[in-house]
Amino acid sequence: MIRKSDTVRYTRAGDQFHYRWAARRCLGLLDLRSELACITIEGVSSDESPNNNAGTGEEVVDVAEYYGDSTIKRAKKISYHQLKHSYTEGSPWTLSALSKILTGFFKRFKIFKEEAEDTVQQTVDFTFTTNRRVASDVHELLGKIRKKTLTPEDLKQWNQIKRYLETSDDVLAQEFFASFRIDDVNDAHWKQRSILIEELNGYMAGSDKEAADQLWRLVVEKALPEQASNPEITREDVLRFLNTDEDELFPAPCLIEGTENYFAREQEDECLRIILENDHNPVIIHAEGGVGKTALASRLCNRMPEHSVAVLYDCFGNGEYRNATQRRDEHRVGLVQIANELASRKLCHPLIPSAHARLADYLKAFNYRLRQSIEVLKGSDPNAKLVMLIDAADNAEMAAEEYQERASFAKDLIRQQLPDGVVLVLLCRSHRIEKLDPPNGYVDLSLRAFSEAETDKLLRKRFPNATPHDVREFHRLSSQNPRVQATALDRGLSLPETLLMLGPNPTTVEDAIKGIFEQSIKQLLGSAPKAEAKQIHTLCEALAALRPFVPIEVLSLASGLSASAIRTFVLDLGRPLSLTGDAVQFFDEPSEIWFRETYKPKEAKLIKFIRALQPLALKNSYVASALPQLMLEAGQYSELVDLVLKDGELPNENPVNKRNASLQRLQFALKAALRNNRYDDAAKLVLKAGGETAGNDRQESLIQANTDLISHLLPAHRLREIVAQKTFSTDWYGGHHAYEACLLSGCADTLAESRSYLRLTHKWVRNWSRLSREERKNAEIHDSDIAEMAMCQLYLNGAELFVGELESWTPRSVAYRVGSIVFQRMVDLGQYYLIDEVVAHSSGNICILFAAISAQSAVLKYPHSNAVQAALHGLKRYARQIRKHQLGPPYEEPTLSVVNSVVQAAIVRNAAQQSEIADVLDIYIPAPEKYYFSRHSDEPRFTLLRANCLRAALRGQSIELSNLAKPEVKKQMEKESHYHNSDTQEFLRMLVPFYLGTGYGRALCWDRSSRTN
Repeated sequence: MIRKSDTVRYTRAGDQFHYRWAARRCLGLLDLRSELACITIEGVSSDESPNNNAGTGEEVVDVAEYYGDSTIKRAKKISYHQLKHSYTEGSPWTLSALSKILTGFFKRFKIFKEEAEDTVQQTVDFTFTTNRRVASDVHELLGKIRKKTLTPEDLKQWNQIKRYLETSDDVLAQEFFASFRIDDVNDAHWKQRSILIEELNGYMAGSDKEAADQLWRLVVEKALPEQASNPEITREDVLRFLNTDEDELFPAPCLIEGTENYFAREQEDECLRIILENDHNPVIIHAEGGVGKTALASRLCNRMPEHSVAVLYDCFGNGEYRNATQRRDEHRVGLVQIANELASRKLCHPLIPSAHARLADYLKAFNYRLRQSIEVLKGSDPNAKLVMLIDAADNAEMAAEEYQERASFAKDLIRQQLPDGVVLVLLCRSHRIEKLDPPNGYVDLSLRAFSEAETDKLLRKRFPNATPHDVREFHRLSSQNPRVQATALDRGLSLPETLLMLGPNPTTVEDAIKGIFEQSIKQLLGSAPKAEAKQIHTLCEALAALRPFVPIEVLSLASGLSASAIRTFVLDLGRPLSLTGDAVQFFDEPSEIWFRETYKPKEAKLIKFIRALQPLALKNSYVASALPQLMLEAGQYSELVDLVLKDGELPNENPVNKRNASLQRLQFALKAALRNNRYDDAAKLVLKAGGETAGNDRQESLIQANTDLISHLLPAHRLREIVAQKTFSTDWYGGHHAYEACLLSGCADTLAESRSYLRLTHKWVRNWSRLSREERKNAEIHDSDIAEMAMCQLYLNGAELFVGELESWTPRSVAYRVGSIVFQRMVDLGQYYLIDEVVAHSSGNICILFAAISAQSAVLKYPHSNAVQAALHGLKRYARQIRKHQLGPPYEEPTLSVVNSVVQAAIVRNAAQQSEIADVLDIYIPAPEKYYFSRHSDEPRFTLLRANCLRAALRGQSIELSNLAKPEVKKQMEKESHYHNSDTQEFLRMLVPFYLGTGYGRALCWDRSSRTN
């Protein structure tokens, strides 16, 4: 016997079936191959749902999937689902049991036919999804309808079906059933969670049951009544609930530049053939420095045959591979980047990084995506190939060694058994092949230097009139090395001068770099006679030992050379080095390797170099954070731990850099202690790290509240480090990008990154706007968050888009509140010209004008007369609306402070007659009975006094204490008796000092009157 409570339990089971099945469908939003735009829960998209959904069939739609767009008019495909769950087996579904479902679906079908722009290209389908079987005779009948093979015996049931559909149109009914299907082979509700976890593992590295529960929660929230007007689930929603973001899916984009200038190599066809004919065994393309491995990889990537695909991963990253905050050797970086590039080409599921994933999890998940990708490619062509080109793979392994890691992702990947059709190609220097530890049977491809024909092609691009003799001489003197040739041609010399520079003996890459380097040294010594060889040598040691990007300030401190002399030196060198803002980086790997192998201090010299650097750590955070790595390389482990525990050699330049350097040291020393099994040291470091982390939280809050100042105080490389450390947080998901964008927008070298982060911020704002009112309340966007977006817009795109940003938010008072924050920052930075530009574009928005005038009035600066007139007119015209925004009781009068600022600006700019200005004050000054003066009151006394005194001075009137008193106090004051009650005494005691200062208002007007007269 079934109890009544059991029926409730069965209903709950049906709900869980619904939620978990829908959560599984949400994974399709992560799959870029599907073009799934959104999923709706309990109804259709808000873009197609009318205010009154009666008669639209919406009530039978449990889940709807929209492909391409969320409207019927533009969607490529729409799938409507009705879900039914049965806890017990029960009897099969009959035709009559499906009647309501068919009726509702047919209504949606007719709406689709009416509203779709192109019913030939656009499609719709309807599915009844259940875990209980549908009667076989129903399946048979629907099959006949779809095939149009109904017999006379079926006419009775066919007529019954048309009655369900409420139509007599046979053609329309048959067209509907061509898009209707039954899915009655689903698992029960308790199995749906296991299936969800299993399917989710296809998108994430490792097993994450918490992520499955988060997706379930997302669906449950969308099924609640408060989400009725916003039932859509988008890709951003899924990423938000999985605690990730778009920028985390592509952590290491390719930074190889100038690929359009690379021409075909003679070996190119041979290399391409060997790669495409190879299977299972990894391919290593190797050569000496400067022979053109990167150029070849770039061209091979673009020469894949039809239906084959290649992905190029850049391990060097313009030297960033040695930067602690932008590493490219880690599994969670390299494998995630490659997998998601494949996903962006719609070949596989994306790979979502997870905090719980191990290295083995990433490799396993990556292999799964390779299988997906090659299966898709082979579906079009059985001979298709998927080629992964890992450029500078040896650099990745060197970086892993430098950071005391077991192995880079490239070294692990070369040992993996890859799916058929997948080819791994690694590019490295010939003498570093053993670093990658390739398996037996790997394919060895040696890239040769330029042939004479290739040299001829390159030389004639610069010197079209070069003779065959010139080509042969250039070919011989450059040792056929493309890098030597390019470096020589980049000097901008004539052809004879170029040959003279290279001659008389053939030049290797090392000789070419050495020759150009020595030439620059001579020029440096000539332009700076006081420069000594020892200083030059120290400069080279610093470039070789320190990680990029090396600040010029550090090089100057280390070498004793002036910053201008170092800039000249770098510019003279040209190709081997490049300037990025105020930092130096190597242009390419051969230059970096030559510098490191030639000048990096070894053993005793390294210890001596560290001792020379240690005093500089007190002046520069970059040096302070670089010391731990150098000390470990020199075998100074004990000295490192002692230095970290005693906070020795920490920078004094500012607290932000000091704490950042301290934390980097702690992390490095702790990792070294654990790897060396020095657990006693590790325990001490952990205790210290606890205190430093607490202080770091406070520092991060300080940085977040002052991104505008920090962006002007710190160099570009430090700003990038702060962004890479993910230090910012907000109440709404994705809001941290607003602070990252603003932080980067104040530095000329990081404007491009700032634009990307601002674009990402606006994407998350749109996602936030689709949340329910309750969800938006719990994930509130604060005025400070909007101020970051607005200030970033101003720096990047100018005043017009800044005004547009403020005007895009409601209510209109947001423009004033946020404008006040931004304008106060500009006043602090002295950027009055920017305020003037904003005011010029804000003539129709008095809220922005109020904010601009209020912020500047504190330093006695005011906008032009037209803007002040507009603000004054707004105070009169919109008085009722402005008073509605009163935040507290009348006696507090926060609005009155704005009025005072506008009045003061109107007096200074002569924007109106005195009487007109005084009339404005009449509107906003409260009656005396609505306020009182007391030492216990938080009332802004100065605001009220200032307004009253300004009004009296504008009208040429004197002001008495009684004018400001509430009735009962005024009555006491009018008595001749010397006794006053306590209120009166308190009033007089608090007010007299301010009353004596009323000359402020008079003086202001007298000054104006004297100028007018």
